Amino acid sequence: ESRGIMIGDGNGNAMPGRTVTVNEAMTMVLRAIGYTNNSALLVGSWPANYVSLGQTLGLYDDVAAATTINRESAAQVVYNALTVALVQVATDGKTDKIVAEKFGDETIYRTLLTSGLGCDIDKKGAAYVITGEEPSAINLMPYQGTYAVTYSKDDEIVAIGEIKSTFLTGDVDAEKKIIDVDGTEYKFKEGIEVTDDGETFANGDIDNVSGGAIANYDNATVTVAVELSGKTVKTLYSIATWTAEDAVQFQKDDLDEDSLCGEKFILDDDDKIDETSFILLGVASLNDIKEDNVIELYLNKNDEITKIAVGTDSITGQVTRINKDNDKFTIDNKTYDATVNFQKKAPGVGDEGTAYLNYAGELAIWDEDNAAAGNYALYLGYKKDPGYSDDTVKISIKLFTSAGEEITAEAHKDINASDNGTGLEISGTAIDADTIIEYSLNKSGKINKFTVVEEDASELGRISKSGTLIGTKPVASNIVVFFKDKNNDYSIEKLTNFQKDVKLEAESIVTKDKKIAAIFINNYNQLDSGEATYGVVNAVDTSVNKDKDNVSYVEGYIEDEELKANADDLYSTWKETTTASGIAEITVNADGIVTGVTYELSKDVKVEDFKGATVESRDGDNQFVVNGETYQLADNAIIYVWSDKDKVWSAKTSISAIKKDNHIKAYQTDEDVEGFDVILIWE
Repeated sequence: ESRGIMIGDGNGNAMPGRTVTVNEAMTMVLRAIGYTNNSALLVGSWPANYVSLGQTLGLYDDVAAATTINRESAAQVVYNALTVALVQVATDGKTDKIVAEKFGDETIYRTLLTSGLGCDIDKKGAAYVITGEEPSAINLMPYQGTYAVTYSKDDEIVAIGEIKSTFLTGDVDAEKKIIDVDGTEYKFKEGIEVTDDGETFANGDIDNVSGGAIANYDNATVTVAVELSGKTVKTLYSIATWTAEDAVQFQKDDLDEDSLCGEKFILDDDDKIDETSFILLGVASLNDIKEDNVIELYLNKNDEITKIAVGTDSITGQVTRINKDNDKFTIDNKTYDATVNFQKKAPGVGDEGTAYLNYAGELAIWDEDNAAAGNYALYLGYKKDPGYSDDTVKISIKLFTSAGEEITAEAHKDINASDNGTGLEISGTAIDADTIIEYSLNKSGKINKFTVVEEDASELGRISKSGTLIGTKPVASNIVVFFKDKNNDYSIEKLTNFQKDVKLEAESIVTKDKKIAAIFINNYNQLDSGEATYGVVNAVDTSVNKDKDNVSYVEGYIEDEELKANADDLYSTWKETTTASGIAEITVNADGIVTGVTYELSKDVKVEDFKGATVESRDGDNQFVVNGETYQLADNAIIYVWSDKDKVWSAKTSISAIKKDNHIKAYQTDEDVEGFDVILIWE
């Protein structure tokens, strides 16, 4: 009270027994720094005036958002205040920082560190690049490469003052002279290199091998400490690269007195883990690492730990989509980036299990569930091989599963599989090909359940328009439809892909809870393929439909409508549209399912590719000029524009999309229309 720090509520009440609020704590700290109620910098009424000033000075950084303050946040507020300049407030409200010393253009202000705790400001208040090798009582690793002011006591750094650089982590494109940070591009000033007093680092070691030119890091992921002007890097203080060991899952015995997951820590003079020698991300302390957390370790040139990144999250569910580059996986409708090591042992579409995420939120480790009882499959055949002794044989059974995959798995002895001389028997019962069965796999991948469940399907009727009935029989919402086409290839279909106006011809069905749960259709003439329309394809990925069937997923445009839809099967031959392949003929059925993609256009389609010539001009009458010849666009023509940056096509309907010097390919798909009605253009 005598210092003017705690003055109560203004009505003579100190209330020492009541819990302190965050705003009251902030007010007391600002008063300790020197601010009084009449300061011209405190604008408005309490507590808003103190809150606003505290935010400006950074006192709220890392303070928990709460009404009352706990010990952790109280310590954080005080810590944040240590390097804030002390002030003196005149009677007229004029507020000035208290100057300690001046060194040329540098002005050193008094702080709680220097005036109250007897610390010295290093290098006369000048900022410098922290290497992490300076004598220190605190962990400098999180600040390695930073351009900052530091404070010392007894010749050891005890606090970081003003940080005058900004960290950027992203991918370098040396040709473009940029660093891409999560899609935001920052441009390096021409000829920029690390400053004379700067450094380059590799996994925490000072690394002068690569040098300070950004061109030496082309296509690398780096962390740079920089001075920014907007999105331009004016000054480059440091470049750091980090390369992790393979991710591992933490087990309770992986942390001991000098190592983590078999890798060594740097030890202090008492042979204890030196916790100032590494960066720890994801958890507050080593003791907070839990069973099955994902650990990524970064080692220096002495194979000592300099950084630990801990992933604490996991996601359990089914893989429903994988992109064409195999680096993005959709699990339960959420898409995740995948690490390179995850991709090496990646699950397939339809697989169920638990994915463990690293600190960056990427898929790192996959734990696949064992196949559960109740899975439907078609029995396709078997083979026998020599067994484990002279009088035994090994039976391997081939199945087409409800996930749309052909698998071959060894029969476990419990299902009593045998060869009767003409075919397969399970526990003495002969099994015919194309039989719907129920199966499961044990942990070793052997078939430990194999049960025939099919029934006679001769009494089926027409499929209802909604696909909820076949004749009078109700259909389960997750029905599995096995289908064999004219080439004897198997697939999983959607029931509504079949014709509704004729009786469904099926080989067999399975009913469960008085509903059709699975069905096998062997009549390819009953497919309803839909109408073909012209468009472009931007991507063909792997996906799974709501019935958990493996299918392709197509993105692109049909006419000027964006297409994002599952296909009716998994097609390896479908490709993206290129300038060479031209427009595609895309077939979509009444249920919005893609049933066909082909670049073999009808003979009636007129094509003009202009042999590499570019557009010379265009006018507002839907005309463009190439090689001195004028060509007419049809009314409502669709123009597909290629983006070289995004590597995708977009659809336009105005001739303004056609630019001078564009390459162009034109199509007349409708002979009754005057002019070209579909156009491809690219730079």
